[in-house]
Amino acid sequence: MPQKENGSQNEKLVTIVCPTCKAEKKLTISRSILSTSRNLTTISIQKNEICEHHFQAFIDNDFKVRGYQKVDFEIATAKRLPKGDFFMKVILIGDYQVGKTAIIRRFIDNTFDEFYLPTLQLDISKKKLNFGETSVTLIIWDVGGQSFTMSTYRDKFYDGAQSAIIVVDRTRQNTLENVDRWYKDTQRAIQHRIPYILVGNKSDLNGEVVVHKQDLEDEAKKFHFNYILTSAKTGENINELFINLTHAFLESQFS
Repeated sequence: MPQKENGSQNEKLVTIVCPTCKAEKKLTISRSILSTSRNLTTISIQKNEICEHHFQAFIDNDFKVRGYQKVDFEIATAKRLPKGDFFMKVILIGDYQVGKTAIIRRFIDNTFDEFYLPTLQLDISKKKLNFGETSVTLIIWDVGGQSFTMSTYRDKFYDGAQSAIIVVDRTRQNTLENVDRWYKDTQRAIQHRIPYILVGNKSDLNGEVVVHKQDLEDEAKKFHFNYILTSAKTGENINELFINLTHAFLESQFS
């Protein structure tokens, strides 16, 4: 794909093409936003930056575009993002075996492991998202989904959270019924309002799904949450989940 050096080896003009309408534009990409720990960096192209579509471009460390991904699910967010570097603590909660760890692994490493190993209490991961002149480092707390009788120790994990994801297994109705309990579990430690997203995971298991989109939407409305359907196995809407949550965080903090 044609590229032109722009001033130095630390910044280049990269031709970006919309995967939907094929509109294209040269955007300045700084080496500072490219990941040093992974082969590809995900760049979010917002609506009206090139065309009317929101999509993602995957760029390697040589400034070459290696692919695109359409964004099928969007949450309304602030039109302008604050410039600078920010940190966001996000907690992932929900019953055991709903796929919290699998969601994180798909987001961090783009991998999926069929073997289930329950999270014992807590795992912490980190990943940076870049949106032009805005970067947000996500500190992701994967909170174990053990019995609610053990919930008091989780308060220290929730403390300081700036956003939250509640995960439901779409093949198990009781995981949807427990959303209220998980929300209340966090509220003991989180006194201020933060953005939540309700996630219906394992959407790839079509023949086993018992929690339908309307069920998830109805539950989300009770708490004024946004919601999204995902599959950690296929990667469906995983990046969108964290991108939209990050935008909601920035909007809540700086709008």
